[in-house]
Amino acid sequence: MAKYRSVQTSFWDDSKVLEEMNVEEKFFMLYLLTNPHSNQIGCFEISKRQIINETGFGEKRVNELLTTFENELNLILYSNETKEIFVKNWYKYNWSKSPKVRVCVENEFQNIKCIHLKNLIYEKLVEIYGIDTLSIQYEYSMDSLWIKEKEKEKEKEKEKNIYVHSANVRECFEDLWILYPKKEGKKKAFDKYKSIHNNVDDEEIKAGILKYIEYINAKSISPQYIKMGSTWFNGECWNDEYNLEANENNNLGDGKEWQE
Repeated sequence: MAKYRSVQTSFWDDSKVLEEMNVEEKFFMLYLLTNPHSNQIGCFEISKRQIINETGFGEKRVNELLTTFENELNLILYSNETKEIFVKNWYKYNWSKSPKVRVCVENEFQNIKCIHLKNLIYEKLVEIYGIDTLSIQYEYSMDSLWIKEKEKEKEKEKEKNIYVHSANVRECFEDLWILYPKKEGKKKAFDKYKSIHNNVDDEEIKAGILKYIEYINAKSISPQYIKMGSTWFNGECWNDEYNLEANENNNLGDGKEWQE
């Protein structure tokens, strides 16, 4: 069965369209009003990938448009979690008190996944159809459900930030580890580095490694007496002071360069 979406000619006289939208934004608005995923209630599931494929815009531009339409033009709400979009003024032009339309709207309301969007649309349903005659039973507290949804979003963002931070820590460690002369005990060395990463300057550690290498060369220390990486990092040996005067008669080290 074919679907039809009506766009009133007054769209082109709207001050927001005339004064605040560029050509791409006008096209994007028409796409939101007429795309094949739209439904009678004006809240439908559509992924960013689908928008990219159907509009021809790149991923960066789609993200920019969604942000502009939500935060600046105040025309939509988009849930990243459920991939649902709500066109805010949809109900003004598409809902009616026709029994057929009302049944369709109420049925589609039940399929909305995002609690926040569902709360907002419920308010519009009450406004249009009246609470006494509304056939939908919606018993949940709007405030409590919205708070729970926001808490979920915060937890996801926190997990994402932890992952990014962990990746950055690993990258910083690898830049230091490649310099260290005895690459043994890497896991223990990384665990130590990770625990102090936020409280120490990597340049200080790097300078300490280079100073230790200079010390090894000056003292002609044999490889078996060079500290393992785990020993050096666990001991925070970048803080050590090294006597760089050469030892002519000792090529084994001073006996203090022990291993774990």
